[in-house]
Amino acid sequence: QSLLEQLLSVADGRVTVDDVNRLLGVAPAARVSGLAERLADRDAAGGLAELDAAVSAGADPGQVLDQLMGYYRDVVALAVGCAPDQLRYALPAQADGARARGERLGVQTLLAAMQVLDQTASRMRVCVHERTLADIAIVRLASLEDLDDLAQAVADVRAHGADAPAPRPAPRVAAPASADAPASGAKKNVEPPAAVPAGPAP
Repeated sequence: QSLLEQLLSVADGRVTVDDVNRLLGVAPAARVSGLAERLADRDAAGGLAELDAAVSAGADPGQVLDQLMGYYRDVVALAVGCAPDQLRYALPAQADGARARGERLGVQTLLAAMQVLDQTASRMRVCVHERTLADIAIVRLASLEDLDDLAQAVADVRAHGADAPAPRPAPRVAAPASADAPASGAKKNVEPPAAVPAGPAP
């Protein structure tokens, strides 16, 4: 049965957006945006709940991650200064929210998140545990550090490293005196010169 025939058979010919999303195995744009918001909050449990709700509504886990990848692409585009008309996946009404998430996360963190999604998609092609891999990806995305802050900290250290004061040398500690050596400041015993016998008086 073709996709067109499936669409026409849904709800007695009355096709809705939800029907199309379910047949295509994709999540609504609002669901993907909500998932991205949970991940920006570092809320792994919330992210898993969003993914579960999308799958329960008929979305395919791999498709949801693909949609998230596309959404992150648009967030990066806005973060580097592109205009909203260059969005490819997010809806125009989502431009402000996507721009705000780009400012919160930073380009480096977003690129790392996209690498996680790309690696997960590659593993899904050869693994039957698709849902488990999707859950792992969500937790990893929620656990990403602020890589932009880390990169800035490293740059600051490198920039100011030459101006940092040199470490003070450790104080020199005198070696302990041996048992046979005289103590510091003590005078050696000097024997008095032998007495010279007096000659006869003149």
